[in-house]
Amino acid sequence: MSSDELHTHYDDCIRASQPLNNSLVAACAESVSDVAKKQMNLTYQRLYLKLQQTSAEAAQQLEGAQKAWLIYRNAHCDMQGKHIGSPMYYTCRWS
Repeated sequence: MSSDELHTHYDDCIRASQPLNNSLVAACAESVSDVAKKQMNLTYQRLYLKLQQTSAEAAQQLEGAQKAWLIYRNAHCDMQGKHIGSPMYYTCRWS
């Protein structure tokens, strides 16, 4: 699913969830986030396995970069969720 399709899925969920409140926004965002996470994990696994076949060092570098990125992303999203509002926490992880 492309980024545009993820946004469409989110927008469709929001439109179907009237009257809107923070809990519904969070539920819609979390639903889309789950799809995006699965896609990212599959892409990462494919790339990691391909790199392992050609260069164990490159695979380790990818793993290290991914771990560092996840730490950054989670800290950024946690901060955003605290300062902007809880629904932003969920959308942050896939936007």
